[in-house]
Amino acid sequence: MICRRHRLTEVVPERFSIPLTELQPTELIASTVSLKRQARVLDLIRADPCANLLLMGRSGCGKTQLLHSLYLDAAERSEYGEIFVISETREIVSDLRDSEINESRSHPPILSALRIKEWHRSGKRVSIFLDEFHKAGIHTDWTIGVLHDLVDAIYQVRDSGRLRFCATTNLLSDEFIAQLGGSLYRRLEDICTVIEFDS
Repeated sequence: MICRRHRLTEVVPERFSIPLTELQPTELIASTVSLKRQARVLDLIRADPCANLLLMGRSGCGKTQLLHSLYLDAAERSEYGEIFVISETREIVSDLRDSEINESRSHPPILSALRIKEWHRSGKRVSIFLDEFHKAGIHTDWTIGVLHDLVDAIYQVRDSGRLRFCATTNLLSDEFIAQLGGSLYRRLEDICTVIEFDS
């Protein structure tokens, strides 16, 4: 069990390896997010550390640190057999594109709508942490469709109690809707508690 948890946590870059319980408001980002606001966000997250979250805000407001600390907390609480995915969204979309066009490929994508549904049918517990959701590549119809398929698959199983989803984006809600569409944002709102680090 200890070895398995070590494998889960070693994927986190050292600079982000701060347990959720040790996160404190910091002057390092106080010019972007006030110490009081940081404390309120940490209190909100610690009150329900297993919540589905969409963290929105400008670069440098601590979203990626929060995402990794939430992942570390989930890994520490996890049971044997639980599936974890932590990645930049761009890598997930690139992997899906490769699986679609690479005929010689023999392994499935890291994450897809189909895999989410298969994991759900098999009764697996799944935790998904996606950083920089807005950076999925050029926002073509295909890319937006892939993101919508992923989010829709998560939406369909959100009430099972076996799937956890957290994501970050540098876009605020109005910008997200303008770039990626209102229907995708509304789906994420249905799944997640949205925390917006606005100025």
